[in-house]
Amino acid sequence: MDEQLVFNPDPSRHNELRLPPAESYVMPGIQWGRFDAMFTPAYWATQVWIEEDQYPASRNRLGDSLLEETVACVLGGHGMPAEICLAAYKRIRDEGVLQDQSPASEQQYLDLLAAPIFKRNGTAVHYRFARQKAAYLANIHAAFCEQLPPHGDLALRDWLISLPGIGPKTASWIVRNHTGSDHVAILDIHIYRAGLLAGFFDQKQRIESHYAQMENQYLEFASAICVRASVLDGIMWSHMRQAPTTVRAQLSSQFSTDKVQPKARPMQLGLQFRNETSTYTEQGAVRAENIVDAWVAGRSKRYAA
Repeated sequence: MDEQLVFNPDPSRHNELRLPPAESYVMPGIQWGRFDAMFTPAYWATQVWIEEDQYPASRNRLGDSLLEETVACVLGGHGMPAEICLAAYKRIRDEGVLQDQSPASEQQYLDLLAAPIFKRNGTAVHYRFARQKAAYLANIHAAFCEQLPPHGDLALRDWLISLPGIGPKTASWIVRNHTGSDHVAILDIHIYRAGLLAGFFDQKQRIESHYAQMENQYLEFASAICVRASVLDGIMWSHMRQAPTTVRAQLSSQFSTDKVQPKARPMQLGLQFRNETSTYTEQGAVRAENIVDAWVAGRSKRYAA
């Protein structure tokens, strides 16, 4: 078995990544897979190596304070369009009600959330669940005024979970955004699907029922491929969200016969090859300057968008 060798032509960066052979095991029962096959462990290790500079700890922050971050995250998720959530959050923040010593009332939050939000094309939309979220935010705000949040990533996460309207995922989201923590995981449908394809989640597991167990498995996977959990989370979420057709095809292919191990499949979306044939037929160590060229070009295009 030969190691996998990936080159980055960018002279300003460390330009070589060595990965174990595709057939070797990164975790019990999970092979590394090929770095140029979407959603294998080697693929994620390579993507983090390429993109990690784009993911500083401050990248994910939505608010300047923990209270602001909490309000922003509580308003998000559950299939709510991000632009609607952010517009609702900015309205609340800009009204100046997020003061640590003076909790806003439920009615204040409801008035702000119930008012129409105008999209760029002039269409008026309303934030869903305004009454329920107003009640949550009033109680959360009161809790912030009554006690100081604990220090430490996990202690803070546990404290946030004790507040109304905040579950493990939202609490982890707040902690990751505010502290840049690598000790929590934000498990949603995109990370779940990535875990199934890479092999560190099982089909029988459900985020709602097995959050703590699955979080540990995600963190162990990040450690095994030697990447920061917080950076891997952002890159996984982005890639899985941008390639829904490929994700569905791979899930259907791998799990229709109860197979868990990821298959080596050529990339189909997002990463364009200039010389696909010669790359895949080369034996031994894989020289992939052309692939990395495409990755770098694709990455630049994504972040320029």
